[in-house]
Amino acid sequence: MTNQTNHTNHINHINQTNHTNHINHINKTAIITGASRGIGAAIAKKLASCGYNLSLCCRNSSDRLKALADELHCAYGIEVLCYTGNVGDFFFAKDMVTNTISHFGHIDVLINNAGISHIGLLSDMTPEEWNNIVAINLTGVFNFTKLVTPYMVADKCGRILQISSVWGNVGASCEVAYLAWYKCIYQGTRQGACAIAYSGKCHSLRCHRYRYEPLL
Repeated sequence: MTNQTNHTNHINHINQTNHTNHINHINKTAIITGASRGIGAAIAKKLASCGYNLSLCCRNSSDRLKALADELHCAYGIEVLCYTGNVGDFFFAKDMVTNTISHFGHIDVLINNAGISHIGLLSDMTPEEWNNIVAINLTGVFNFTKLVTPYMVADKCGRILQISSVWGNVGASCEVAYLAWYKCIYQGTRQGACAIAYSGKCHSLRCHRYRYEPLL
């Protein structure tokens, strides 16, 4: 059963019901950005199969995300919260994190997967195109990482995974903005991990890979 709440960022809540094929729930919650398709959706499916409740978001593909949520709920009996909005918008991110905490009580895993690309020469790129990439690919990571870290530190447990690109290390032609911000993520994650290491069990992790699937 799907209940829709009246909210600016269009939240869809999939309520838990009884299914014969439910797995054992582990009382853990994961937030995944850019989860409507590709790698984000694949991670959502894997975590759902392990018993995680999920809080998912996408930028435009609300119907696709809702279909994924219904699929995971029916297959594994987990609860799924769905949000549509721009991860670069701090207030959208804050609302998503706050509602996730309010509903599930904790956040165990954050996966910053949302990202966009721009292929072309830097000299041809407009300031608007640059700022859009910065907002989603970098500011979005900052927003969610900043917002979940206090909860994880307080719980002394949590995992943050930044989905990036190998091009952030080696570079490629015609993708200056895309590569520049993934290099920032790579370095920022390393420093962030050091900054919160004092909490003992709360770690920030990094992951680099190619993006051969549609972004967002």
